[in-house]
Amino acid sequence: MAKKPILYGSFTSPAVNAVVMTFKAINVDFEFRDVKPLKGDNASETYLEKNPTGTIPCLETEDNRFIGDSHAITAYIVDRYAPDNSLYPKDLYRRAKIQQLQHFSDSILFTSCVKAAYEPIFWRTKTTVDEEIYKRIDKAYGMMERFLSQHKWVAADHVTIADFHCIVCVYGLFYLKPIEEELYPRLFNWFQRTMNISYVTEMLTSKTMTSSMAFLDKYVAKLSDLIVDTRIQFETPRTKLLCFQEFSLYSTIMVKKPILYGSYTSPGVNAVVMTFKAINADFEFREIKPLKGENASAEYLAKNPTGTIPCLETEDNQFIGDSHAITAYIVDRYARDDSLYPKDLYKRAKVQQLQHFADSFLFTLCVRPAYEPIYWRTKTTIDEEIFRRINKAYEMMERFLSQNKWMAADHITIADFHCFLCSCGLYYLKPIDDALYPRLFDWFQRTMLIPYVMEVLASDIMTSSKNFLDKRVAKL
Repeated sequence: MAKKPILYGSFTSPAVNAVVMTFKAINVDFEFRDVKPLKGDNASETYLEKNPTGTIPCLETEDNRFIGDSHAITAYIVDRYAPDNSLYPKDLYRRAKIQQLQHFSDSILFTSCVKAAYEPIFWRTKTTVDEEIYKRIDKAYGMMERFLSQHKWVAADHVTIADFHCIVCVYGLFYLKPIEEELYPRLFNWFQRTMNISYVTEMLTSKTMTSSMAFLDKYVAKLSDLIVDTRIQFETPRTKLLCFQEFSLYSTIMVKKPILYGSYTSPGVNAVVMTFKAINADFEFREIKPLKGENASAEYLAKNPTGTIPCLETEDNQFIGDSHAITAYIVDRYARDDSLYPKDLYKRAKVQQLQHFADSFLFTLCVRPAYEPIYWRTKTTIDEEIFRRINKAYEMMERFLSQNKWMAADHITIADFHCFLCSCGLYYLKPIDDALYPRLFDWFQRTMLIPYVMEVLASDIMTSSKNFLDKRVAKL
């Protein structure tokens, strides 16, 4: 290969470190170009042309194309440079399980825990971590313990890229809240085993992790009362590490229908329903009512350790528990063609990038904090910060749509379904201004006119969701 792939980022970023770890695992060389968020490098026009969200990392491929999400990047580089590697198996179900854990690491571990804890300190707007973050960390540890009751590693009985994304996040969480071995024995053991993998050890003793640790030591120093005595020594084969403890082809073949568990008030559930309709595949629906605690039952947690909806039961009685992983799986499994989720590696990576954007930004940072307190009746108003995030989300989507006719391509993909369903919730609170966001406004209108989208919007599914919102948001 004449030209190396180029990784843009900062070694203070867990996501960048996950990509570096993947490159080391498959023994592929790359060029690194430093992007410094504190200096605004990621907000420059030059960088935003590469990655419309302005996040790090971003990968420039050898043919000068760009992928801007770490989870999409790690999947792409394994498929591109090590296609037979077990880090990202070709088996559809195994791949879907990895994608489920990728989204878990993105939305729960990183966005809800790591980012929420460290970003205010990073920007020096806070010197303490809210108690709510510690509750989230405990909940995340509990979810990981359940995942690890099913497999030796987080998504399989061997290491996968999902382990890389989880380890770099958990590494930061350990700094704040050590794992109690008695409470989370599988998680504690997984962390130690991961630390002893040769290429993980290599990364943790390199300039990469040294830089990250130095950054944390500098900026988290003000939390010394919270982090005292939270470091321990691990012995590894190579070195002693100071680390943080912390009509359809499907319908003519299948006898048993896939079963979708969920509630029609959920954007994730509706995105899956929309995908089934787009490929004309039948399914059985079984309602799960979060307000009655049905998603927290032992029976449901055995299906989906996070307790989130939706969850898909495949025709061979296996379970996939994230909407983004589910939509990718059902297109790969049942669709006549790959247009909704292209097999081309770069095009697929771009769809995955937008999937993670929909998950970690649109849903986790905008939809969920806006509606969840109202859903559980703990609030009757929406914080002004949420409206600022919605504006930022609209700006990002406008930039994405300056590159393609649809969110991730010049044709509709599953990424449009996830973005659209989240955007419906945001539109309810803050309508899209045609003058400010003309491409986004046009995309929203075009998406609504697609026959199977109209079918979902005009069905009992969306009527139920709208009635739910009308009831709960009436106080606003």
